[in-house]
Order: sequence, then structure tokens, then C-alpha cells
Amino acid sequence: MIYHQILGSCAPEVVGLDDEVHVVAEYYHPFSLIEQSATFDSTLGDLLAGDNSLLLKGDAIVAYAEALKTLKTIAGAEALELIDTTIEEVQAAEAALADDPDLAEIESLLETYRDHFE
Repeated sequence: MIYHQILGSCAPEVVGLDDEVHVVAEYYHPFSLIEQSATFDSTLGDLLAGDNSLLLKGDAIVAYAEALKTLKTIAGAEALELIDTTIEEVQAAEAALADDPDLAEIESLLETYRDHFE
């Protein structure tokens, strides 16, 4: 599961690194369809100090999914430009996560799409 969210504050001038973050994700199990939830607690400081390579992977996967949606409605140079931009984002994530099989597969699929649109 990728939870892709940007957090903001209505009072950024009072945000501190010790501020707590509590996240609850509610979902249905894909096979049993039983409602479940997962929680995560941290501080802003711990989140910012953590390894961001998986965030880059998440961004790349989201960019790929968004590109697939858009490619259904565009063609030609516009499609090639979108594919190239998405490949660049995937490659940036691959640089941070060497030998990641998911990103390698996504890049390969994007190259196939590129061949199709050329």
C-alpha cells in the first residue's frame, strides 16, 4: 500500500520538530473484505530525519499511475513528453534505491509505452 499524502499546518509559525503525528489508515482486506486499520505515530523531527528513498519510490509509482491514466487521452508528442518525464522520475528513485525490481519493471513498461507512441 502506498499512502501518498502531503501534510500542512494552518499555523506553520508554531510547528516544531517535537510535534506529534498520528496517522490512521482504514482499509478493506483485499481478499476477505474485512474492514481493518493501521496506525502510525511519530514526531515531525523523526519523519524529517528518516530515509526518504521510499518516498521517492512512492512518488515514482504515483507518477506512473497518473501517467497511465493520462495516456488514455493523449497521443503523439504530448504522450512522449509525459512518458519521458515519468521515466526521469522513476530513474531518480532508482538512483536512491539501486536494484529495486518494482522500479525496474515500471521503467521497462514505460519504455514499451514509449516505443508504442513513437
